[in-house]
Amino acid sequence: MESGTYKMTRLSHDRLAKQWVNQPSYFDSKIKEGHVNRFFRAVGKGALVLDAGCGLGKEAKMLISKGLRVISIDTSKGMIREARKIVPKGDFRRIDMLDLKFKDKNFDAVWCFSSIHHLRKADARLALRGFNRVLKDRGILAISSKEGKGWYYNIALVNGMRLRRFIKQYTKPEMEKLLTESGFKVIDIRVDRSSKRKDWSRVVAIGIKTIR
Repeated sequence: MESGTYKMTRLSHDRLAKQWVNQPSYFDSKIKEGHVNRFFRAVGKGALVLDAGCGLGKEAKMLISKGLRVISIDTSKGMIREARKIVPKGDFRRIDMLDLKFKDKNFDAVWCFSSIHHLRKADARLALRGFNRVLKDRGILAISSKEGKGWYYNIALVNGMRLRRFIKQYTKPEMEKLLTESGFKVIDIRVDRSSKRKDWSRVVAIGIKTIR
């Protein structure tokens, strides 16, 4: 069952989607391109990728341009609606990452950027176990979250409404532990720091599914 916090964040994203279409990234484009390139080298051309928490689909567009087959999911109908406009040839589905409607060992890789931090830690563990289930043996997971300690509510004002989004921050050791406990071996982990917003940094990791 969807928690109150999760529902609140989803509804906020519904209302923020159109406003965010032209919002520039907090990070230099070369940083994101670097992560996409490392991911591509790890998975190879033609790999089937689950883009979990796809938002507006801007990263799906980059992954598709590399020759990857991408299925993008999000719980926000607003984000999915705008993503279909931005990437008309994309495969966007309204599916909850906590309830993946896919067979075991279905995907070569999972891309989960800037979405896991909207889940409380217990739910994040559930999500990663789900990623592990739908990944093939030695499948690749690329994941990022807001970097830091603790959690807070991000507040955005839209048409006089205060929209709240839950943010659970992770340090590098916390993220590494989360992946290890969820059946992944971490092969790369780093922290990006925004040159545009000093209050924003993210931890980015690539893990490989361990065979059990």
